[in-house]
Amino acid sequence: MRAPLPQAELAGGRWVSMERFDRQHPGLVDDESLGEHWGPGYDQAVRYRRCTGRDQGTLFAVAPAWNCVTIIASTFSLAQAQQAVRHACAGGGHHGRSLIELQSSIQSCQGPTHAIEAVL
Repeated sequence: MRAPLPQAELAGGRWVSMERFDRQHPGLVDDESLGEHWGPGYDQAVRYRRCTGRDQGTLFAVAPAWNCVTIIASTFSLAQAQQAVRHACAGGGHHGRSLIELQSSIQSCQGPTHAIEAVL
């Protein structure tokens, strides 16, 4: 029996199927992994998907056991995403870190204009 679907801990966030995310956020075939083992159950991964033909993309979390995704930030460059992850993980790595910490890091690094998209 699988664990219950993870709660979207992000302000306004929600989990959607990977298929829906793929349709709404087409991009390069390979997403950039920015860390595994996020979340209280160490079962979420943070990834970045660059939009095809653009230098910006979407920072998102994946719950692989459920094949679902929640958006952390959109219209973000890979460098900004990497900076936000480094900032959120300063002094301890990402294992078990809350996605809320990453959201806070984004807001402190980039300002409120790069906060989470409420819905897909």
